[in-house]
Amino acid sequence: AQEAIEQRQTARNDFNLKGLLQELETRIIREALETTQHNRTKAAKLMGITFRSLRYRLERLGIE
Repeated sequence: AQEAIEQRQTARNDFNLKGLLQELETRIIREALETTQHNRTKAAKLMGITFRSLRYRLERLGIE
């Protein structure tokens, strides 16, 4: 019975699109920042977004 409950919770979490997208976005931004040695301008260019868009995303996701 416990296993069935855990499977349903996992299934619900798998469909939490907003949460999954935020996790993915956070991971990509952090990797881009590490690749560019935390140069935000270069990281934005690497991801194909504007510096302003990156700054907005950093603030929204709470990334420093």
